[in-house]
Amino acid sequence: MVEYTPQYFDSTDHFAYLSPHEPRRPHPISETGYRSDFVPAAKVAEAGGPEAFAALRAERPAAEQDAEMRKKKRAPRKRKEQARREQAEPEATETPADVPATAATVEDGCRTFNITVRGEAVIVEYTPIYYGRTSRFAFLSPHEPRRPHPLSETGHRTELVLASKVEKAGGPEAWTAHQAEVILADKEGRKRPRRKPVKKAEGEPPEPKAEETPGEEPTMTVVPTVEPK
Repeated sequence: MVEYTPQYFDSTDHFAYLSPHEPRRPHPISETGYRSDFVPAAKVAEAGGPEAFAALRAERPAAEQDAEMRKKKRAPRKRKEQARREQAEPEATETPADVPATAATVEDGCRTFNITVRGEAVIVEYTPIYYGRTSRFAFLSPHEPRRPHPLSETGHRTELVLASKVEKAGGPEAWTAHQAEVILADKEGRKRPRRKPVKKAEGEPPEPKAEETPGEEPTMTVVPTVEPK
């Protein structure tokens, strides 16, 4: 079963390939019974429309397409590493900020960490650059098969957000903590909580006053979410 959303994000269409069974079973495109793909609208049009594109997509082995996607994700990272080596500056050897003890780095620049929401464990899968300048967060059930958790009735919820917003929030963990409160507020019909301002490091100069906007609320701008049915 294919769910197609045209112009889901800017000039990007969304395809969800779902198992027709409940609970979901593996199918040729996904071992979990669910796969989400974001495709430039131009490519969908070139293929002859969503039905034709989905048919072509189904003909290619999932492993082959995953390998191609990993290759595309690794390319920007390799270019950055090459630039660091060419600069030969001390900063190139500095390590990223410490990751919480619950976090684990995985391949392709994607990493996971755990959060607790209303006393329940939720796995967060974070991809810094998922598409263009967009980061991806997946809130997953730690159980197999997946069970509902406070942020999703299906045990899987995907959020896409501009990478600059994640950085402005103070990093993926800080963004996730705030977004979890936003999701709960929306589900319960409450007012969304404001994002707490990020504390500046000691000695860091304040931002120029010319760039400040008096009266502006520190809200988060998040692109629409995808939650499998």
